[in-house]
Amino acid sequence: MKALTGEYKDVKVHVLKSGEYVDGEWVNAAFAEIVDVKMAPRPVTLTLEKKLPEGRYKAGDMKFYAAGKALYKSGDLIEYKSVKYRIGDISERDEGNYTMYMTQRIYDQN
Repeated sequence: MKALTGEYKDVKVHVLKSGEYVDGEWVNAAFAEIVDVKMAPRPVTLTLEKKLPEGRYKAGDMKFYAAGKALYKSGDLIEYKSVKYRIGDISERDEGNYTMYMTQRIYDQN
């Protein structure tokens, strides 16, 4: 996305692996890998929060823009400046050839 040239930052994406059966027992989903990528982060502001579905996102959450098609899914985590955000909504923009990931900040990050 040309408008964000120079604004891409290093982030880590924690890719969620779906649950599976192991030796006949169901094992819940786990994070399979961590991928280093560049995305343009944008905070969810109070002004933007008012335009979003009620209660879905709030100030302190983030939008991340990535070049190209969506590579990650809802439930994956984006880590930026040691803070983790869970991907919720994903919007691909063919005209601009970029993807916007709406994320919710995870506050208890032990």
